Amino acid sequence: MAVLEILSRTLSIDASTVFNLTLLPQGTTCDQSYRPKLSRSKLCFQIESRPEGEKVTISGTSGPELAYGAGIYLREFCGMSFSWNKTGGNNIFAMEKWPQPPEKIVRFRSTDVSYFMNVVTFSYT
Repeated sequence: MAVLEILSRTLSIDASTVFNLTLLPQGTTCDQSYRPKLSRSKLCFQIESRPEGEKVTISGTSGPELAYGAGIYLREFCGMSFSWNKTGGNNIFAMEKWPQPPEKIVRFRSTDVSYFMNVVTFSYT
């Protein structure tokens, strides 16, 4: 899976020994009880709470949602950060024990489409 390869390259580990990533079957979505009222999207990810020592379990509706969920986990539970070199670069380090979230985390996108940059005006700035 491409997301596991990204995590392996970024963290310099075999990510399959730490993460259990699962694509939700097409047409299904995350736990609806977590859906924000303003969300118009079915795109989501969830990070399960597991006993210590088990793999970190993330499921999502697509590859980008899995990557987003892994990024949230690494930032919020491992204290890592990812940034451009000019703004300080990445803060990535090896973990002896990978923490589990205390409870299930579910996040829905607010819309189905998102953009990284406005390609029309990017070169003008």
